[in-house]
Amino acid sequence: MFLPYEIRTNLPIIKENSRGILLTLLLLLLCGMLKAQQGAFLREKKTEHYQRYRIEGGLQGVKELQPESRFTSLAVTLESEQDFRSLYCVAGEDTLKIEPAVHQPEGKEGLISNLLVFKEPQENIRLLGELAVEKTITVHFFYAAPMSGKAGGKSERRLASPCDEPVAVPQSVWRKGLPDPDYTRSFNRVEHLIVHHSAAGNGTANYTEEVRNYYLYHTQGNGWSDIGYNYLIAPDGTLYAGRDPGEGEQDNVTGAHFCGQNRETMGVCLIGDYTRREPTAAAMLQLEHLLSWKSLKEQLDPLAVSPHPANQNLGVIAGHRDGCATSCPGDQVYRRLPELRLAVSANLIACGEKGEQEEVWVYFASREQEVCLAGVEGKELSSFQVYNVQGKRISGVPERLKSDDYCVKMDRLSPGVYFVYAERGKEIIRQKILLF
Repeated sequence: MFLPYEIRTNLPIIKENSRGILLTLLLLLLCGMLKAQQGAFLREKKTEHYQRYRIEGGLQGVKELQPESRFTSLAVTLESEQDFRSLYCVAGEDTLKIEPAVHQPEGKEGLISNLLVFKEPQENIRLLGELAVEKTITVHFFYAAPMSGKAGGKSERRLASPCDEPVAVPQSVWRKGLPDPDYTRSFNRVEHLIVHHSAAGNGTANYTEEVRNYYLYHTQGNGWSDIGYNYLIAPDGTLYAGRDPGEGEQDNVTGAHFCGQNRETMGVCLIGDYTRREPTAAAMLQLEHLLSWKSLKEQLDPLAVSPHPANQNLGVIAGHRDGCATSCPGDQVYRRLPELRLAVSANLIACGEKGEQEEVWVYFASREQEVCLAGVEGKELSSFQVYNVQGKRISGVPERLKSDDYCVKMDRLSPGVYFVYAERGKEIIRQKILLF
């Protein structure tokens, strides 16, 4: 057995103090084994905006990572979802949970994590967790140089009318200093408006920096040609133009957001994690505005469903989870989609989207009055529903035929806003009711 020089030359002393020294040697040996088990931190790739490292030997406890250059965000790739169970990142005083991303790039081995965007550039971080020694961790570091000032504004960027195209922060502003995408774009005739959330909830308030880092995450980490979404919406209501359409239309460029079935879709991402947290009113109003404008432009019925390769009954307004195995756009956004569909439908009426039906707004001073569809007989209707503003169908509303009108009484309902939808052949009849 080979012994280090210091041990061979001091064997007499070691024999006299064998118990204490052997215990010390054992502790040193164990420390060395643990250090070896933490694995080597090996660089695989480095550019101005992206560094990729590999950690072999798993993770036991804490490991400090210090790449060659500073970074503004981070993601990791692991072999399976189970490997993420107890993995955390410590940056300064912030401890952040690392979870599998809601959008997984196809054709890649392993699962990439959600993106962690830091409040300021970092030089090192610590990983916390337990991962078997035979496991490999790939760490992706991204660097989007912080911009001076703030791109975009808050709610003032929204136009007053949902009939008009909302103003978005263009790529030329938020992508400044980052590499331009270079690929041949494809374009859609959009039939489905897909709502996402970024599932990153670490509280960064600089949303332009979030978008810049997501661009690098999608292009460098996922290997996509561009950022995946057509649009992104910040919690303060700022709208960002996402995937660069080149000479084409922003709302029709084909993205990378719907489990490899992106044709006929427009993807919109709400920045933030809405699994448990409620989306802000500003973000939801901007989303409503954007989807109202797009629905009007394409003559889409926000209450309808139609076939799509990912779901044969996919809503015109749908959540990511409606076509893919994911929890996106988070429970708190997903439960608001029925309300969103009704709000968009009401906006289309206000914008004069008539089709074959007449625009009707009904205002009531009393719940004793009836709501009547003039000149409509009950036998002509294939369906008739009343919904509240949250999108919940109201049952037990008395209906009757009065002369040539089809009427319902609203005396059982509380004051508020309601929507009546009736189908007569291919015609859809809508009424918005303000009940006092």
